[in-house]
Amino acid sequence: MKQLTLYCLVAFSVLSLCCPGCSSDSNRNTPIPAQQSVAGLQQAKLLGSPPTISESPNPLAPLMAVVEVSATTPVVVALEVNDGEREWVWRPKMLPARHQKVVLLGMHPDQTHQIVVRVEDSANQRFDRSEPLEFITPPLPKYFPPLETTISKPEQMEPGYTLFPVNVWDNNVDRMDYGYMIMLDAAGRVVWYLDTGHRTASIEVMENGHLLYNHARYRRMIEVSLAGEIIRQWHAANIGASPNKDSIPVDCDTLHHEILPLEDDRFMALSTRMRRLKDYYPEPANLRKRAEADVVGDEIVEFGADGKVTSKLNLFDHLDTTRLSNGAFGNFWNNKYEETGVKNTEDWSHANAIVRTAEKDWIILSLRHQDCLIKMNFATGEIRWILGDPSGWESPWKEKLLTKVGDWTWPYHQHGPQLTSRGTLLMYDNGNFRSIPPAEKTLAKDNFSRVLELEIDEEAMTVKNVWEYRGGEKDHASFYTPFYGEADELPITGNILITDGGHIELKGGIPSDKIPSDYQWARVFEITHGKTPELVWEVKVASPPAKNVGWSIYRSERISSLLPFAESLMRE
Repeated sequence: MKQLTLYCLVAFSVLSLCCPGCSSDSNRNTPIPAQQSVAGLQQAKLLGSPPTISESPNPLAPLMAVVEVSATTPVVVALEVNDGEREWVWRPKMLPARHQKVVLLGMHPDQTHQIVVRVEDSANQRFDRSEPLEFITPPLPKYFPPLETTISKPEQMEPGYTLFPVNVWDNNVDRMDYGYMIMLDAAGRVVWYLDTGHRTASIEVMENGHLLYNHARYRRMIEVSLAGEIIRQWHAANIGASPNKDSIPVDCDTLHHEILPLEDDRFMALSTRMRRLKDYYPEPANLRKRAEADVVGDEIVEFGADGKVTSKLNLFDHLDTTRLSNGAFGNFWNNKYEETGVKNTEDWSHANAIVRTAEKDWIILSLRHQDCLIKMNFATGEIRWILGDPSGWESPWKEKLLTKVGDWTWPYHQHGPQLTSRGTLLMYDNGNFRSIPPAEKTLAKDNFSRVLELEIDEEAMTVKNVWEYRGGEKDHASFYTPFYGEADELPITGNILITDGGHIELKGGIPSDKIPSDYQWARVFEITHGKTPELVWEVKVASPPAKNVGWSIYRSERISSLLPFAESLMRE
């Protein structure tokens, strides 16, 4: 990714000066009409010179404009925007000043925009307007992911914009030099993107208006502004060289799958360690014969902005390394540990998520290759409960197993768990194999994925299924996704945003567990939460199978407003 410095924009606080009729994109799915008069204010000559408009400072994040305003008195600025299809007012928070620079976001690509600059001097109850400025956004790049919106019902959707990364396979090779982060509006149209230039995994929105994300080789985590400027970068320092002189080293082997911004500019992340174990199974077909193996297990690390690690929790020290599930013999970590000289690694636990709870130090870990979720104390390693198929657990772990209430199937190879507003646990249950060795596997063609909501009673040590969604009904196709995925409860509507991120198929559309396969595609969709869910939004990314190009999406997030991102850029 190119590192480009944003224009030196004027700093201002979060103080908002509001007036009747002034609005923004906050808590709305669709733009509102621009206000043609400002109630309570009188028009006067406030502009010292005609405003100017310039393009994004970074061609890799081009859906952005910078409007520069000079006034004869301290003013705040609102932009009245019209692209021929939509009309809206863009009003970031700012302190009054004679010189303002305003970052405009939310524009569609390949569109001509007429932008009227409105300045307001609320102290003297005056306002002024400019002549319209014209701004043309560039078209999407030639090799942009092929997005298709199949359903959009804005009146039933959660307000806001959907953020997600898109990665690609080219002739069954996962391209590490390709990656986009994208935001879509309710119509499924692009309003922002960043060409990262590399494969991208999880994305977190930081309180400062930046994005924090994983490089998908799982060696780096990067903080970036919406202008595409790298603000800070950290790298796992135990293996391989630093990516550049400014990268901050962290005492760990990898930084993978989950990175959580904490209070006081600290971070919690999934990492790994490799150990030579004497009693690992050589292959799943021969579970009675044990052999030595180089095994990769998960480690949770907490560190500061300076990269200094303050706490670690290594799962090798707290779980049974002889309990193996499907996937524990994979070579996922081979290219991440290649500098060590080890040719073949085993993938014992494969954590893919950390959930922070309201209780100090207690976290929930999703362990894909143990087919379970575990509630652990990060400070002590104490285990409160284990949720998953009880097969293969011995003492003292089997005493921590939750008992299933009712007739339903356990989750397997799950992704993206979260605690809901009801205190339940929501997850994307990929469902791979739906068994623990040596039990017979469920093959992909007979399998299903689903969204699963569980209620846990920690006193009774029980868990019950309170809601699930697996499609298969009218207008809801059933689905099977052997990797990636997430399910988010949305705060206003209670809808569920689902990342169905890694469809793998053979010729003829037959589901497969072999990654990659003949055909790879992904989608993000939103459903209502209830007995009979309704599909209210769906966007797919797919290429015709004949092109031998496949796509995947790790996770997605619904962003309520673009204004905080613009305000962050303006502060900088």
